[in-house]
Amino acid sequence: MKSVMALALAGSGVAVAQDAVQWRVEDGGNGHWYQMRVEEVTISQHRTVADAVGAHFVTITSAEEGVFVDQLRDANANIAFVTGGYQDAAAPDYSEPAGGWLWETGEPMDYMGWGIDYEGIQNPDNDSLGTDAEILGIRWQDDTVWTDVDETIEWGAMLEWSSDCNSDGIVDYGQIVDGTLKDYDHDNIPDICEAVEWPVTDGGNGHWYFSFQSEVPLSAEDHFSEAELLSGHTITITSPEENEIGFLVDGGRSSFIGLRKQAGNNVPGWVTGEEVTYTNWYSGEGSNSQERYANYWAQSGPPSSGWQDTNLTPDILSVIEFEADCNNDGLVDFGQIITGQLVDIDGNAVPDCCESDVSCGPDCDQDGISDADEIAGGSASDFNSNGIPDNCEADCDNDGIADFIEIDQGIEFDCNFNAIPDGCELADGSAEDANGNTFIDTCEIDCNGNGLFDFLDLFAGAAQDCTSNGIPDSCDISEGIEADCDLNGVPDSCETFADCDSNGIPDFCDPDCDSDGTPDACEGSEDCDANGVPDECQADTDTDGTIDACDPDDDGDGIEDGCDVDNTMGEDCDLNGIDDTCDPDLDGDLIPDACDEDDDGDGIEDQCDVDSFAIPAEALRWEEVGGGNGHYYQLIISETGSFTLEEAFEQVPLGASLVTITSPEEHQFAAFVVAEPIEAWTNENSGPPVRGPLIGLLRIQGCEYGWVTGEEFEYERWH
Repeated sequence: MKSVMALALAGSGVAVAQDAVQWRVEDGGNGHWYQMRVEEVTISQHRTVADAVGAHFVTITSAEEGVFVDQLRDANANIAFVTGGYQDAAAPDYSEPAGGWLWETGEPMDYMGWGIDYEGIQNPDNDSLGTDAEILGIRWQDDTVWTDVDETIEWGAMLEWSSDCNSDGIVDYGQIVDGTLKDYDHDNIPDICEAVEWPVTDGGNGHWYFSFQSEVPLSAEDHFSEAELLSGHTITITSPEENEIGFLVDGGRSSFIGLRKQAGNNVPGWVTGEEVTYTNWYSGEGSNSQERYANYWAQSGPPSSGWQDTNLTPDILSVIEFEADCNNDGLVDFGQIITGQLVDIDGNAVPDCCESDVSCGPDCDQDGISDADEIAGGSASDFNSNGIPDNCEADCDNDGIADFIEIDQGIEFDCNFNAIPDGCELADGSAEDANGNTFIDTCEIDCNGNGLFDFLDLFAGAAQDCTSNGIPDSCDISEGIEADCDLNGVPDSCETFADCDSNGIPDFCDPDCDSDGTPDACEGSEDCDANGVPDECQADTDTDGTIDACDPDDDGDGIEDGCDVDNTMGEDCDLNGIDDTCDPDLDGDLIPDACDEDDDGDGIEDQCDVDSFAIPAEALRWEEVGGGNGHYYQLIISETGSFTLEEAFEQVPLGASLVTITSPEEHQFAAFVVAEPIEAWTNENSGPPVRGPLIGLLRIQGCEYGWVTGEEFEYERWH
């Protein structure tokens, strides 16, 4: 049954590119396809045809390409043709008549074929009419000459197909011609490059959507029929998300959608009979009782994906939705056809396997019989049991024997183990043989020095290559490419072994400090410094159960490691075991007070300085950062348990005084200073002191209390 589109084309006068010719790569060409149009019509008429068949005006980028298109012209006498060259007045190099020339495809016009034409005129010359020319054309008498013409010229045209929308290195047009790629709307753009899937994984329905473009305008009803002939339907939109998918496919070009009003009924309905639950009419649209159909509104501005109601005005565009799944595999047939998973030789968008008794699986030779059926039926072999018939496997020398078979049976070498016979690589230039000995240069390596190339060692089984990298295992190990911790000549990566920490190293090669056969990383022991070594295997100098790495005083001498000369190896001028940087330093000159002849830095030596004194190491400072005053405090305990008042004053070191307490905070700090020494003294002497420590508060002249330093007596805390 002929499609509506085919019937429409029969009398349309639109020339399809059945006689296009390829400039083959193997002949030194670019793989593009070309066609000479001999109709002498306007440039705009030629361009309409070019757009309809997915071509562009030819762009000639080399003398060789010029010769090729000249050969196409020769078959059509001396008919001149227009090309894709044009003059851009906005180009930086624009000048008349020879500046600002560009190719419409964006290719640079590095090659130019201007010359003197048969009239003896040097081109470009702003055409024979003397007007500014904008179009580049070519005409012949005896020689090929480029000339500039204006838009009024009526010549032939040379078309070129160069698009490769799927980036597989092959021009789309040729793949459409040979059936490799599907093109159901015959616009010479592969459907795989135009169709969009709404994946279930993205919250979609798994359907495929396709912008159908007829070569002549069709009515809405004809578009509906064309969609059915392709086993789909014009899009039915049930949600904002599906509306956006359809508009994406439409590209803002006013395509028909599947909404219409039946005769005598002003209520719109979907062509599939689905209930209309969602609409997106553009402002002011959807209410005209005289207009029966709907399309996407091409006008810019919100909502960009809105709909417009329309009447029987023909158009070339519609959006088709595909959801059929004839083999019930959960995938839409149309998507499987255009992606090559299923075959549709008869071009009706129904997988051939659904129209016959064969199974619906991959069909590598596109003969309508699935690979599985051919293998099972014995009409195709599958030497390596990979489910692909051997006749579909790579055969670089085209001798009918798959490359992998020739390599496997020793018919061909594959010295670099890339599954391509060496002979093919040398023949196509992808590998070199500088010395002409038939061996690929990169394979002429003898890493183990046994006089044989490595690949021959491997081929003959004289060496092993468990990693399949083309290098003998022994060389991988010796060069440090692979580890062999057990020294058995087999790379660790090729062996099966216990690996409790999954680090790729056999357990017996992992650190095991206690030699119990279980790697340290898998012991489950304490590891306070997180270095992978259990604490039980690390040093503990003071045997207090905390390893040195985590012990702030690892030798247990009461001095933290950061200040302990044993650890810091720093200076200790007073030999008190404490690094000088941790000793009191009143004037901050980095000389401990105990060793500083002028500890307050006032220029007077301490022995002569009435306000200078050496602060005992036992004194505690009330640090400013904690809210203190920076003073030092020390408790002095009598060996006999008590002092007389006179003795107490005698015990006060030079430069100090009995404590003066001027705030609750200072009281609290003084109590802290007192508590620990008193507790230690009590424990050592098996009894309490006679009385608590004296403070510097006295009755002045037998009357009021006052501090010995003369400070004002404001804070008090009597029992």
